[in-house]
Order: sequence, then C-alpha cells, then structure tokens
Amino acid sequence: MLRNMPLPALGRHSLRPLVVLVGLMGCGDASSNPPEQTSSITLVVRPDAATLRVGSTVTLVARMARADGTWDPAPASWSSSNPGLAAVDASTGVVRGVAPGRVGMTASYGPGPASATIEILP
Repeated sequence: MLRNMPLPALGRHSLRPLVVLVGLMGCGDASSNPPEQTSSITLVVRPDAATLRVGSTVTLVARMARADGTWDPAPASWSSSNPGLAAVDASTGVVRGVAPGRVGMTASYGPGPASATIEILP
C-alpha cells in the first residue's frame, strides 16, 4: 500500500542513500564493541541466623554480593519484624534481645531486602 505512494519533492530514488546509511550504522566488528558485562548483585545479611539472650546483642552486616564472588559493604537500613522481641539500630544493624521468641531482621538497600532470623532466649 505504501509502495505506490508518491514521494513529494524528493523523488523515489533520493531516499536510497539514507536507507544504506541507516543500514550500515547497525554493522560493525563485534570485537570493537563488546557487549556490556552485567553482574548479578544480591544483598546478603551475615549472620543470616543468630541466637542470643535477653539483654545481649549481635551485630548484623549487610553486603552486596556479586556473582563472581566479590562483595562490598552495603549501608543498609535495618528494621525488626517485632521490636517487642528484638530491637535493631536502623543504621548500625546492632540487635538487642528484648523478650524470648523468634524475630526477623530486614536490611533494605539497593538490590532489594535481605533478612536474618534471630532467636532470643530468656
């Protein structure tokens, strides 16, 4: 349907160089423009589980782990699923046992949340 439409002022053949130029822009040597390497990054918490007594503390650490095994510290924001059982300092990751039970601690940063389970003994 578009083939038979006239091209005003340009003529039928004046677009050929443009088509060739656009076609060549996509060509190239793959070695001169290698694809970007993207590594998978996951937020992890260490330790991912801990047991402590009421009144004692444990420090959780958040890290960004890469698929190649390297990691960097992550300045995570921390929260407790039940501050009545265990409180956590939102910036340092220090957890203090408040009452016996089991509670989840969540680190939030970049690639997503990560968690640890804390069991508090009397």
